[in-house]
Amino acid sequence: MTTDALGAGSFVSAPPRPGPGRALLLFLVLGLTGLVWVLEADVVALAVCVATSGLLVGWMILGPRRLRYEVVQGHLVVRTVLATRRFALSGRSARRTGVHARLRLAGTGIPGYHTGWFLLDVGATRAYATRFDDGVLLEGKPRVFVSPADPEALLAALRARGVRDGV
Repeated sequence: MTTDALGAGSFVSAPPRPGPGRALLLFLVLGLTGLVWVLEADVVALAVCVATSGLLVGWMILGPRRLRYEVVQGHLVVRTVLATRRFALSGRSARRTGVHARLRLAGTGIPGYHTGWFLLDVGATRAYATRFDDGVLLEGKPRVFVSPADPEALLAALRARGVRDGV
């Protein structure tokens, strides 16, 4: 995390929580590729399985590392693998919290990398997170949940830009 005197800063995402989800998904994808190989399916099917496995494994490894948050010029800027999103800070409040993901409505939802619209226990929310158990919820339209490695530092940068403390 780096910040300047105006409270602007750049923040990395929290590391994904270790757990069975990532290992199970990896095992299933690699197992499917191995099964296609053993069954001696045609070359196209094997190539598709290998390519899909490579993309998924790459996404699981690179996704969380590429997820970044910045507070600049009155905006929270979120950088993901494929896109950059800007959320105006004017009239918003923020708080540190953990949430429970009920349903992914649109976006990416693989273990350790969640981007897009999610139905959380606080309602429909844009999430850009590696985990849901500890992060920062930015209230407003749209509601945004992020999981920086240092939630308190992000909250301090947001407060320095006029974001109110949430309840």
